[in-house]
Order: sequence, then C-alpha cells, then structure tokens
Amino acid sequence: SQHPEHELIAQVMAVTGCTPLAGKQYAALSGGEQQRVQLARALAQLWCNAGPRGWLFLDEPTSALDLYHQQHLLRLLKTLTASGE
Repeated sequence: SQHPEHELIAQVMAVTGCTPLAGKQYAALSGGEQQRVQLARALAQLWCNAGPRGWLFLDEPTSALDLYHQQHLLRLLKTLTASGE
C-alpha cells in the first residue's frame, strides 16, 4: 500500500494533467507545463495542510496555458468549487 502522501500526489497530478510530466526536470518544461506543475503543487500543499476545504488564491492561473489546458483548468476549478473542495 502507498503512503497517504503518495496517493495525494498521484491524485493531484491526475486532476491537473501532470502525470505525464512525472520525472521530468522542471526547467525543461514549457511555460504551460510549469504553470500546471505549480497548480498541482499548490493543491497538494492545500489538501495536505488544510484538507479539501481550504482556500486557494490564484493570480492569472491560465496565463501560460494553451486553450485545451485553460478549459481543463477552469472545469477543474468549477468542479472543485461545486463539490466544496
């Protein structure tokens, strides 16, 4: 069985679309990929420390994302907001 932290990280990577980026160097990622990794990091820290009901403040979260990932992020945020997470 995995440690709870590993399960949390896997879950956050999946919902943010970062799973394919695992093992890659941050500096080698595109701007949009770095943006997604930063969001995944923020969500993991939030969910680990405050649980799913914590606050997350975002400043231009879609600025470096392509259209597909902008839409994915906005749907994710809408889903998290609607579910109280």
